[in-house]
Amino acid sequence: MTPQRLIGIIDSLKAGSAMRHLYSMLFYCRLDGGTITPHPLETLDVAFFPLDRLPEPLHGRDRKWIELAREFHFEGRVEAYFDPL
Repeated sequence: MTPQRLIGIIDSLKAGSAMRHLYSMLFYCRLDGGTITPHPLETLDVAFFPLDRLPEPLHGRDRKWIELAREFHFEGRVEAYFDPL
């Protein structure tokens, strides 16, 4: 996988998460081939899913990152998103 551009940076506190403060950095990447394999300490399984059939539960309550990924992939968005101050 080769990163192509920054999609955005999302602040978990602004997304409504009171549990912990994280910044999620989202990148638009090009798939270069190979086999996708899970890291044994981070996940049980990995796969690709259509946007209308994402598995549940997903991390966090805010799904802003899904909409941003859709905009970059299907609508040609190039400007990165940053949560307002």
